Amino acid sequence: MSPKNEKKGLACIWAMSEDGLIGREGDLPWRLPADLRRFRRLTMGGAIIMGRKTWESLPVVLDGRLNIVVTRNESYEADGAIVVHSIDAAMEAASDVDDVYVIGGATLYEAAIDLCDRLYVTLVFDGPEGPFEGDVRLPEDVLEGWKAVSVEDHEPDERNVYRYSFRLYERQAVKELNS
Repeated sequence: MSPKNEKKGLACIWAMSEDGLIGREGDLPWRLPADLRRFRRLTMGGAIIMGRKTWESLPVVLDGRLNIVVTRNESYEADGAIVVHSIDAAMEAASDVDDVYVIGGATLYEAAIDLCDRLYVTLVFDGPEGPFEGDVRLPEDVLEGWKAVSVEDHEPDERNVYRYSFRLYERQAVKELNS
């Protein structure tokens, strides 16, 4: 099997500010086209698992990907997506797909992070107007036990007004954590 076809397992993917902010009123607190392109490139052809609020915040079904919505509401329907009621059921629904990504929101990240082997994080640095404002944050220790294995720093440009960093984290080995 070639590396391109190897199953990669479960990953979480998100963008966050320096203080862990990931959302504002059902949307992102910033506009960063480079992050959206990266998200599309990484998730295309895979399965994306999301909570109901994330699903409802999307303007359209994300094409080229198996869309899976996790909700406690047993009667919920989502046209263009598979609806399940647990992380385990979502993983079962995605069992035939090589690359599976949890794409939000915060509650689903917290439920799935211990099952993940990779985290794709875009760190968005505060702009000249100061810290971003919003209402959804990840826990301060969300990256505890993870090691950045790839970091790509980017300066603002004509399309992306904030400094940002694409980071890939992998779970630290137990002996690394105890060192």
